[in-house]
Amino acid sequence: MDASFFKAGKEWRAATETNRTSKVLFVKTGLLTSDLESNRLFAAMDHGMWLPAHIPQSLRVSRDCSGWLVQPSQSLSAALPATAYSFKYSPLLRELADRMSAWGASQEAESRNHLICELFIEELRATPQAQCLLPWPGTSLLVVTKALERSNGSASLAELCSVAEMSKRTLTRRFRAETGLSIGQWRQRLRIWKAMRLLSQGRSVIATALELRFESPSSFAKSFRSSVGRSPTEYVRTPKSRDA
Repeated sequence: MDASFFKAGKEWRAATETNRTSKVLFVKTGLLTSDLESNRLFAAMDHGMWLPAHIPQSLRVSRDCSGWLVQPSQSLSAALPATAYSFKYSPLLRELADRMSAWGASQEAESRNHLICELFIEELRATPQAQCLLPWPGTSLLVVTKALERSNGSASLAELCSVAEMSKRTLTRRFRAETGLSIGQWRQRLRIWKAMRLLSQGRSVIATALELRFESPSSFAKSFRSSVGRSPTEYVRTPKSRDA
């Protein structure tokens, strides 16, 4: 079980690649995003993501992103799901990740530390999955999600029907069938993800609300708190990450 603390320092995005090892990422500050074949996962403070080995993925991090990277052994990874997901981590999981990141190579072989690794996996297995994802529809409806992304989620249903060349009834039915979300729910998750990106880049709360075309800063704050669990102001006032 390899573990380390990371601190981005700058915004970057990796090319799509298939990792040979599994990863568990814990976000302390900033925003972490992983684009997969079936969906886009994202994690901000107090959240993390499980990325199994051998699945194509493209990671991107905000400049203020920091946290812990844990790479379980193949035998320990076998106890976890074969699909990637995001989660809200418990204080215990965080402490375990932090403790393992301080291990030296000699300490990892100690039997007591093997018990800590097993506890880590069991605690992760018991942690509920979070709804921090944007599921992709089938190929024929990708024009709809692309239109929503280009417009920061503001494209109307009529505009989406036009680009998809479908009636409102057909589009809404097929979109829910293929993503598990209504267009409105998908739009809301997209706007919150974009808001987290803008806030992590140093944009003000008011500027973010205006760019994403919320009715007002107060309505933006209400939507953000409902999705993230804290206000936009609380989100940007994260504790300073420790030095790597």
